[in-house]
Amino acid sequence: MRTCGVEIAGSEVLLCLLTKENDVFDIRDIRQTRF
Repeated sequence: MRTCGVEIAGSEVLLCLLTKENDVFDIRDIRQTRF
């Protein structure tokens, strides 16, 4: 199972990809982007 989270605050965007495999959670990627 893969889940993508997005948080928008002002001019910043936070992206997070959460993966669950064999009852283990793994946070793959977190990015902070300004626009």
